[in-house]
Amino acid sequence: GTLGSALVLPFIGRLYDLTGARLIGTVTALSLGSLLLGFSAIDGMLSTLTGIFPVVPPVIMAFILITLGFFLLRFLGQGVLMMISRNMSMKWFEKKRGLANAVLGTAISFSFSYAPKLLNGLIENRGWRGAYHMEGLIVGGVFSVVFFLLARDNPEVCKLVPDGKAGK
Repeated sequence: GTLGSALVLPFIGRLYDLTGARLIGTVTALSLGSLLLGFSAIDGMLSTLTGIFPVVPPVIMAFILITLGFFLLRFLGQGVLMMISRNMSMKWFEKKRGLANAVLGTAISFSFSYAPKLLNGLIENRGWRGAYHMEGLIVGGVFSVVFFLLARDNPEVCKLVPDGKAGK
């Protein structure tokens, strides 16, 4: 999943350069939310696919689903969304780019280290299926809307220049 994501990510990087952070981020959040919602019903998906392709043993079909799902999670979440957040943020800074990158890196590290505790609590309260469902609704339903409404590709869009000074 990680290797596959790394191989495909440069193509999305080119698309990001052409279309901007708002579109790619919104579509990615919707896609990731849909994937998480799909994971909440993975056993039903497996039963359906096993019925459609009866010659494929269920264990092979499950392996294919898990592999594809892991690839998409790594690609959409840690790949595309991480690329967008870093690239979009760095366009807003020149003189204080190092400080901004340090703050962003610290926030990301804290988020990654706190996520297991948060997700474990969600699983204990809602079960694994409910956790995936809740994550899908939050990422796909809430985050995509917030991203679409608030994301700006660069400071010039807001009549600013990097580091927050008023533009001409």
